[in-house]
Amino acid sequence: MTISSRKSIGPPRSVPVPHSVKIVIAGRSGSDTAAFIRSISDSLATAPTQSPAEAGAAGEPNNGRPDTNTSAVLHIGRILLAQDLVLFLFGIGGARALRDEVARGAAGAVVLAFPGHEASGRAAIDYFGAYGIPFVVAVPRVEDSTAADDDLRAQLGIPRNGLVLATDTRARASIKAVLTTLIEHAIAQKAP
Repeated sequence: MTISSRKSIGPPRSVPVPHSVKIVIAGRSGSDTAAFIRSISDSLATAPTQSPAEAGAAGEPNNGRPDTNTSAVLHIGRILLAQDLVLFLFGIGGARALRDEVARGAAGAVVLAFPGHEASGRAAIDYFGAYGIPFVVAVPRVEDSTAADDDLRAQLGIPRNGLVLATDTRARASIKAVLTTLIEHAIAQKAP
């Protein structure tokens, strides 16, 4: 006869498995996306990745010239929204070669667009639009200028009802407003 010395301590506790939501942050360079993510995240990680050249794709245009960077950096932010809900932010900067992998399964995207640097914004807008990923365009600046928004909207081909938001990438409240608007927009697009 075998006697077990293990005591029963009751039913196993259920540990909530966190659900996650992914948002992609696309901009003209890694520093722009890093500032955006750093301003709001509980934690920020950077991961070097395969370069656009190594991945077999040209980088974003750089004033009409191909991007010759030999490495790309992926910025990853994490925000604990509730005990069972985590928001992940993936900043891809201008690394077009990363978009397919990072955008897969994303709930939405924020495109950081800068007057005078329309090429990187246009490429991201075209990409997310083509794949049906809900997005908002955030124009990083401290002062609000609707005239600049109208010019940028025209240069990027954003329809009048497209969402263009002014943001300060250094201010947590400003970034939170952009992310909240994106999630509301994504939910509205998914609604029947």
